[in-house]
Amino acid sequence: MELNLFFEPSRLWSERGVLHDNLLFEERIVKGIPDADLSEFNIVLFGATDERNTDNVGCGEGPEKIRQELYHLAWNFGGLKIVDLGNLISGKTIRDSYSALRDIISCFLSKNLTVVLIGADQDLSCGLFNAFPQEKLVNVVAVDSKFDLTKDGNDFNASCWLNGLMKNSNLRNVSFVGYQTYFVGEELLNYSEEHCYDNLRLGQIRENIETSEPCFRDADMVSFDVSGIRFSDFPGHLHVGPNGLKGEEACQLTRYAGISDRLSLFGLFGYNPSLDVRNQSAMLSAQLIWYFIDGYYYRKQDYPVGGLEGYINFYVEVKDIDFPLIFYKSPRSNRWWMELPCFEGRENEKILVSCTEEDYKIACKNDIPELWWRNYKKGR
Repeated sequence: MELNLFFEPSRLWSERGVLHDNLLFEERIVKGIPDADLSEFNIVLFGATDERNTDNVGCGEGPEKIRQELYHLAWNFGGLKIVDLGNLISGKTIRDSYSALRDIISCFLSKNLTVVLIGADQDLSCGLFNAFPQEKLVNVVAVDSKFDLTKDGNDFNASCWLNGLMKNSNLRNVSFVGYQTYFVGEELLNYSEEHCYDNLRLGQIRENIETSEPCFRDADMVSFDVSGIRFSDFPGHLHVGPNGLKGEEACQLTRYAGISDRLSLFGLFGYNPSLDVRNQSAMLSAQLIWYFIDGYYYRKQDYPVGGLEGYINFYVEVKDIDFPLIFYKSPRSNRWWMELPCFEGRENEKILVSCTEEDYKIACKNDIPELWWRNYKKGR
């Protein structure tokens, strides 16, 4: 694929001189289309500035401002290889931009690269999702203050981008993380429950943020809308509100995304420089990406990348079901999984779902964890 046809250089590359500071992020990455084969890199990063399908006018300038702050951050990632390709050239139509995203990211995935997209707004997430092969069942995490869905499912823009995913046969699961209940109507909550999706309210995260980690560990793709962060921490978005994630919580979530051995696509969306205050939102956006990369650097190569050899197995007898619940604990990371029973047509497949030690403790109290039930019903 001729990447030069898809990308334009960042303005920063001509505006900034050579820094010669080996401790900074900017000096440890490759900028532009590399001479080396992309498969030699771990992470490919780029911006997408097309804002034609959002009312958050000005967010198309976000990738450059975030990149500027990211370049100033410290490099703590050893020999990790990252390339910043610049910004995706917008297509003649917004649909052309979606198609370009799909095609180039599909190429990156075929080379086992992890993709970090700094996007204008969340409608671009569909380009990420459509890059996965049709035969692959995909788990999506949407970090947001609301569900970006409509009742009829026909509209498509940045505020209802999930409409474009729901009709895809390879969408296995959506995890709504950090949503605020007063923004989500009863019909959408019922829709999510009927499809056995994972709903994690802001209050649940505030009470115990570790409950969100299994969602990210099982995810193939994360779409992070910065409007889910509270205004006092992140003023740079048209629809940001007084309540939301704290900056530290948002950084913890992106680190969970990075450390997931399964995840290959991460998109950050919605930052609008025209609404920012003293670059506060740009700085936090850069830190969110930094924490994703930090998580990636500390990946443990746990399941499903690695096998289950050496894992500690726990068998728990629970009333009302005639087989034990089986749990696995990784000696490398102390993370937990639970096994689902074999489903018809998948008898030879071991199906594991990420969970927490708390789920194991619930089973030990002779109760079935809600996470197990939800995935069991989904598999049926």
